Amino acid sequence: MTYAYLFIGSFVSMVALDYIWAMYTIYLVAKRPVLAGTFASGLMLVNSLITLGYVNEPTLIAPLMVGAFVGTYLAVRFPLPGH
Repeated sequence: MTYAYLFIGSFVSMVALDYIWAMYTIYLVAKRPVLAGTFASGLMLVNSLITLGYVNEPTLIAPLMVGAFVGTYLAVRFPLPGH
């Protein structure tokens, strides 16, 4: 896999992870246990895959940081319907 794919994949994965994390927090605060638990499971899955990706390539931390910002921004700006 080329570095460009790893770079873009890391960014997109972190956007997804942070969106999931924000939605998990929203549902946790709202005391919606099934939805919070579902998002917690997704957190573990995506976080594990991201960690496996950057352990051997620490230069991917930069796109991960930008992806974290974008994911949180999107979750706050465009939450799931009904919330």
